[in-house]
Amino acid sequence: MDFFVQFLLGWLYGHFFEYAAHRWVFHNKKLKSAFNFHFSQHHAKSKRGCMVDTEALKKISFKEFETKSLIFVLVLHSPFVFYFPWFYFALVYSAVAYKLVHRKAHSDHDWARKHVPWHYDHHMGPDQHKNWAVRLPLFDYLLRSRVVYKGKPKEIIRYNNFKKWGRYGLRPRRTEHGRYRGNS
Repeated sequence: MDFFVQFLLGWLYGHFFEYAAHRWVFHNKKLKSAFNFHFSQHHAKSKRGCMVDTEALKKISFKEFETKSLIFVLVLHSPFVFYFPWFYFALVYSAVAYKLVHRKAHSDHDWARKHVPWHYDHHMGPDQHKNWAVRLPLFDYLLRSRVVYKGKPKEIIRYNNFKKWGRYGLRPRRTEHGRYRGNS
């Protein structure tokens, strides 16, 4: 029983920590270094590439900001291993699962759209300050920050344009009259 309770609490805490770090650290304009990196690098590449971030296509490295951050968090929580070992094991599991799911989501847009639509909505939706969960939208629902974008008419058009023309399908193109398509 002790194993189950510790692991469940560690698993839930892992989801909350993922949500909280994403919402209150990486999307916090007052924390300039984290915010600037997150938006100028990760969000910009993901938006341009319909979820695909070229960093996710590279081999996993300990030099990556995300990997360093996960290791730092695990070291910070390491005292738990002496008192609540299964709780800490769940945190390690959560960190590895986060890294793998996040990496897969940003290397395969079809997989992301199908298997983690809440994270797809976070990057591709009109409001990138919603849908902070990556692995499971549990705390997005509890804290009412889940906004569905996938499947809406505008998203379907953007997705089909991307499938047809690649990343250039996401940008408006000029017609022969010099106007952008979609504008009168």
